[in-house]
Amino acid sequence: MAFTTRKNMLQAMQHNDNSAWEDFLTYYGPLIKLRADDFRLTPQETDELRQDICVSIFSQGSLETYDPQRARFRDYLRGIIAHRALDILRRRPDPQQRPLKEEEISADDDLRFEQEWREFLLGKAVENVKSRCDDLTFMAFQLHSWQGRPAKEVAKELEIPESKVFLASSRIKQRLAEEVKRLEKEWDE
Repeated sequence: MAFTTRKNMLQAMQHNDNSAWEDFLTYYGPLIKLRADDFRLTPQETDELRQDICVSIFSQGSLETYDPQRARFRDYLRGIIAHRALDILRRRPDPQQRPLKEEEISADDDLRFEQEWREFLLGKAVENVKSRCDDLTFMAFQLHSWQGRPAKEVAKELEIPESKVFLASSRIKQRLAEEVKRLEKEWDE
């Protein structure tokens, strides 16, 4: 079952709905992976981090005590990810591979997290917009807008009029901007 809003998903997680937990990992998995990379976790440790986050949220009843009036969910999740990642690093057998103390984590971590959050939202927006348009239109957008290839070249390669390349690029850029705004509103509740 796919949840229509993050809020519904969190409520279902509180009631131990397995599909909600699966959706949580599907939705937030890319963000968890980005953060695991920041902490230089191995792939095995990254899998462990995903599990530790779920256990932490479930076993401590964290979602029941989470107060959206005090903090955004992304900041709440950020704290859980950081604490669990540091726990994993502390368990490493080689002292040279253990982390700095929590207070010594670089000051630019806030900025890095915000950049990763934007990347995460953009990725979700791209998935959503791509699923609602035809492949040829999205390909024209990708080649022209993302890869910066000339519209004439893209039109020739895709065998469509050049005007369609410009139209696809313009419409999909607009849809992406709207989807990012929608996701920001929904996910920053």
